Amino acid sequence: MSLEEFDAIFVKAQRQKPFRFKLESPSSLEEIEQLETLLGLSLPSQLKAFLRKYGAGYVGDINIFSASPSSEWYLPLGNRLLPPGIGFLAVSDDQTGGYFGFLTEAGRCEEGVCYFHLYDGDPPHLKTATFFDYVAQFGVSWR
Repeated sequence: MSLEEFDAIFVKAQRQKPFRFKLESPSSLEEIEQLETLLGLSLPSQLKAFLRKYGAGYVGDINIFSASPSSEWYLPLGNRLLPPGIGFLAVSDDQTGGYFGFLTEAGRCEEGVCYFHLYDGDPPHLKTATFFDYVAQFGVSWR
């Protein structure tokens, strides 16, 4: 899905149910680059595009972590409970111990969004092929 296709879905959903969106200001390129340096990871292009265009916070039925260090949604804070060394970077949580994010390897994040739950004992497993698919399917599925 292209950014233009995703934007059409996002704008339609936001118009239909504006009360389901609580977003911070978009992240700057510098904030995203600093986050990547801090994490030692290259973030997926769709996540970076989303943060640059829309920001972070509540998006319909999901939340998206932020690249801004001053944010309550700051991505490293959202990952603080995850066990080290699992090769997974959370970008959203379900507020029950479950996380949506990317598998990581060799300094980069894969494009597909996986689900990992702290307490079920299963490894992260693929939910959607891309970040835009994740937001469309899990965040704004009523559209």
